[in-house]
Amino acid sequence: MARNRSPVRDYVDTTGRLAKYFGYQEDIFIKPMLDVEWAIRKQEEFYFLCYWDANGKKTEAMIVKRAGEPLWYQKNQDHMVVAIDCVKIGYIFSNAKFIGEK
Repeated sequence: MARNRSPVRDYVDTTGRLAKYFGYQEDIFIKPMLDVEWAIRKQEEFYFLCYWDANGKKTEAMIVKRAGEPLWYQKNQDHMVVAIDCVKIGYIFSNAKFIGEK
């Protein structure tokens, strides 16, 4: 008989695998956004994550820094950007949707 797994256990296991995949050590909320166009904007010493919804509405979130370096991780065809948009969130985007700095 197949063992039924709970959605909570699946979430915990999946977030652990994502941490290993991208190589980060923090507990953060994960927000997959693979079909969203996105960009990174630098203003003085700050970096901002910019992304657009299906209606073209732009949202900006401040990218978190550690030891003076912005926290983003690239692995294969994906990027994780750690930014603050009310709470600290790890956004996961497809590199194919990166449109550069805006």
